[in-house]
Amino acid sequence: MTSRRPRCGGGLDVSEWGVMEERGCPSVVKLTLRSRSRNDHSNLPPGPKPRRFTGNLRDLKLEKVPLELEELGRPYGGIFTFYVFSHPVVVLHSYKLIKEMLESSEYSTAFSGRIKCYAGINLVPDDIVFQSNTERWQLLRKIAHRGIKQYGTSLLNVERHAQEELRRVVARLRDSGCRPYDCLADIHNYVCNVILILAVGRRFDPGEDILEYVNNIVDGFNYITHFKRSSILDTMPWTAWIPSETGRTCRDIKTNRDKLITAIEQMKERQGEAMPDCLYTMLLRERDAGKISRNAVKGVLLDGLVAGVLTTRGTLYTMLLTLVHNPDVQKKIQEEISQVIGTTRLARLQDRTNMPYTRAAILESLRFTPPVALPPMRTCIQDTRLHGFHIPRKTMVWYNIWFVHHDPSFWNEPYKYIPERFLDEHGQLVPPEDQRRQRLLTFGIGKRQCVGEILARVRLFLGVVTILQHFHLEADHAHPLPSPDPRDIGFTAFYNTPQYKIRFKPRDNNTPGY
Repeated sequence: MTSRRPRCGGGLDVSEWGVMEERGCPSVVKLTLRSRSRNDHSNLPPGPKPRRFTGNLRDLKLEKVPLELEELGRPYGGIFTFYVFSHPVVVLHSYKLIKEMLESSEYSTAFSGRIKCYAGINLVPDDIVFQSNTERWQLLRKIAHRGIKQYGTSLLNVERHAQEELRRVVARLRDSGCRPYDCLADIHNYVCNVILILAVGRRFDPGEDILEYVNNIVDGFNYITHFKRSSILDTMPWTAWIPSETGRTCRDIKTNRDKLITAIEQMKERQGEAMPDCLYTMLLRERDAGKISRNAVKGVLLDGLVAGVLTTRGTLYTMLLTLVHNPDVQKKIQEEISQVIGTTRLARLQDRTNMPYTRAAILESLRFTPPVALPPMRTCIQDTRLHGFHIPRKTMVWYNIWFVHHDPSFWNEPYKYIPERFLDEHGQLVPPEDQRRQRLLTFGIGKRQCVGEILARVRLFLGVVTILQHFHLEADHAHPLPSPDPRDIGFTAFYNTPQYKIRFKPRDNNTPGY
């Protein structure tokens, strides 16, 4: 195959961009800076020819970027280059290349940087998700890990808190009276409160200030991480000050962020030493010891709340819809629940060992509708050779989880929901080293693997099992459901199933405690 090199080149020097931003230089100057050093990109992977000024942006439908990237890169195999304006982005589709980039000693450090995006500069300037791999970033990851471990090594505290929140969910679903009902708010409160207990030591009811601030921040990030909006904000950050819905949302995020931190600080002042050990108190100790900044306290808390809520909430809400479209799968899960748990006790984490089909269904949901189809872009922190191609320092790199999860050369009928993919011939869950599980990149791999993975898996398992223990999920003809094909759904940085209404029909059990 003949390599086609783009005529317009020059990448964004991330450090220069930051300097120009601080000095208030106009975007015309910054665009000029980006057009330098064409020779630096002369041996990038091949890709479609970019247009002058806009690059390949007009080739993408920004509502479905993961699918569009798959189509755009089809002639070039597992790696290609496309341009955002004049800035090259290397895209990886090949699982082998992605795994090599993220895990190998040769590449994992080289590709561990982050771009200086709008959110990382203006909304969470000292966090884990948006910052590059530095000693400070590594320290923040260690602190976040320790905060999660405070729940207990056996995760029994997570189980207990999740069970308490799920009691409330079950009660509200029963109150729906089998009428068509949208459970998004209930799922959100369950997921959010388990995170808040970890983060600040207590739960909150709807209407309480801290929960409302979190809700506004989460909704705001979900809005601005639409690929079109984030591309504009990252390239022309001054547009956040133009009167528009995007600008208003950015200002609202900042306002609610500051109100949230103030409210948590006031709660700490009222409670003093009586405040339970949580991620916030741990961060305060590190701050008081001079190891981290106040901005880092904000950043780590916001990471956990925004990423932890949007990903798990979306996965659980989408999985319930998928089970309505696949009643045979729903029935098999309920049969397993009846055999292992019954109707007279609460679901526990230790039940997972005896519930291979349910776990396979959850894995299939993470494959079928990954909550993050395209993780935040990385940058190459040093000049690197990757399979014969030269990737200059500061080049953007994107890896496409969506394609890996739907690659037809590996997955049979990738757009069908088939939990049996993850079961062996004896009906047992395939082991973690099996290629089918290795190719699930939902939580990432390597140096930037998701800190909250174990919490997400716990909340998903207990949420799915508890709801299906008590209810049949049924469609209502008066309220058509979103398409069962995940390609029909729009994307932000997160997979967003349209809101829907279904019937929660009680399974005639009267579990004590509910």
